Parts: sequence; C-alpha cells; structure tokens
Amino acid sequence: MKVAILGAGFAGLAAAYDLVQAGHAVTIYEKAPHAGGAAGGFKLPHWDWHLDFAYHHLFTSDADIVRFCKEIGWSAFITRRPITASSYAFPSSDTPNPQEIYKLDTPLDLLTFPKLSLLNRIRAGIVLAALKFGPPLAYYHNHTAYELLSTLMGTSAWNTLWEPLFSHKYGTDAHTI
Repeated sequence: MKVAILGAGFAGLAAAYDLVQAGHAVTIYEKAPHAGGAAGGFKLPHWDWHLDFAYHHLFTSDADIVRFCKEIGWSAFITRRPITASSYAFPSSDTPNPQEIYKLDTPLDLLTFPKLSLLNRIRAGIVLAALKFGPPLAYYHNHTAYELLSTLMGTSAWNTLWEPLFSHKYGTDAHTI
C-alpha cells in the first residue's frame, strides 16, 4: 500500500518507520526544510549552535519509545535527568564547597529563593505563569529574551536567573536570542 504522511515530526517519522517495517511504501511531506517538528531547532547564520523550537523530552519509562530508539540506533540519546530539573549554583566564599546550590523546580522553590528580593521572586513567578499559560510563544517573537525578561521580571531577575544561563549557552549572543 502507498501511504502519505503529513509532517516529519517525531510522530510522523515513527509512523513512517512502522509502516515501512510492515512493507508499505511511504512518502513523507514536510513544509519545513528539515525533519524534527517541535523537537527540532533553528540556527541563524552567525550562530555556532541551534536553538530548540520548544522544550521537549520523553519519559524513559515509555517502553515503546525506548524500544524504538534502540531499534534505530538512538539509545545513546536517552539520558536520565537528575532528581531536580533545575538548580542554580552561585559562588560562595563562606562554604566548604565553593558554591551554593538552589533547587528551582516549583513555584515554592522560586518563592523561597534567597538570591532575589520577595518582590522580584513574585514578579518572576507571575511572568513565568504568564509565559506558560498566556499567548503562544509566537506572540513574543519580535523581542529578544533579554528585552522581555529584563523588562517584565526586572534586571535583578535577569542578572541572577537568566543571564548566566544565556551567557553559558549562547556566549556573546546571549542578549540577541
């Protein structure tokens, strides 16, 4: 049987794989110049790296996904995250270990984070909630992350929470993302 699949995202590619394994002729149609869907990314000409379209992950407890990754030779891409999804380390001269580590996985973690004032913690939480539950991310495409986060959360939250992450990942382009 001839089968057409619209979209070369993870679901489309997985469906195509199963159909080909079953002996069907498959043609995949993708509007983007590359496969990957939301799990893909983009790269501007002056960047040395790709930026993810969206946050993505899979659950290692999903036996079908794990099996599929092993079948196509991608088992090296499966990693287990640490107990916490996020933590921040800050230099500290008054501790035996030269850093302080803070867990920032939940709203309560953010509200008790001592490196920001209470007002800045609340402000950051409101902005994070608005980003999660508000308009689609395309709404923000005319602004850099620096412009949005430093304006909405304040420069203290940008300097403490976001600038170190963006600088580490994007180097001198941190303010242009």
